[in-house]
Amino acid sequence: MNKTLHFLSGLPRSGSTVLAAILNQNPETHVSTTSGLVHALDSLANIWAQDKLLGENDPKRKRLAQTMRGVINSFYEDTEENIIIDKARAWPFTHILSAMEQVLNRKPKIIATVRSVPDCAASFVRIAKPEDMNEFMYSSQLIRHVKSSYAILQSGYAYDSECFLFIEYDNLLANPKKELGRIHKFLDLDAFEYDFDKLDGSTVQENDE
Repeated sequence: MNKTLHFLSGLPRSGSTVLAAILNQNPETHVSTTSGLVHALDSLANIWAQDKLLGENDPKRKRLAQTMRGVINSFYEDTEENIIIDKARAWPFTHILSAMEQVLNRKPKIIATVRSVPDCAASFVRIAKPEDMNEFMYSSQLIRHVKSSYAILQSGYAYDSECFLFIEYDNLLANPKKELGRIHKFLDLDAFEYDFDKLDGSTVQENDE
């Protein structure tokens, strides 16, 4: 691969957009908006996970890894920064973690922003302003999104906890300098002085109506 690739995932409404805006101040890093890269790799990762199609010692695994590296390089060929942090909820899926370890020749590193599930739900309530709270909590797409994101994150962490660095929403707001220090250590990034009072939200603006 031409660039160093890391990942940003976690729960919705848990500070990932704020964190991305902070990290994008660093001229060495590029944090994407919610990306389609993981979906482009999903079918290949599924093949990887199916031993009956591709055994552990099958030489096609090498070619499959090369293909996935080619997809990643093409996806970010116009990005100038050398360190890419790709944002998507699906990176903790176990079949993707397994494949990416071979593609990257190392364990993938996922920064996961987290927050209590009731607080995530309450944040969506403030946005959606539902007329029927019970119906919203039991059947809305937004609440299902919180539940599925939690399940994906939980399964990935159970698969390999070393791949994850959790960033608590409240800790990020209370002491962003400390949390960025933890991220730099986790990703082996060079020191950089962030300005937490001047965030440029345009670098991470989502089309999420």
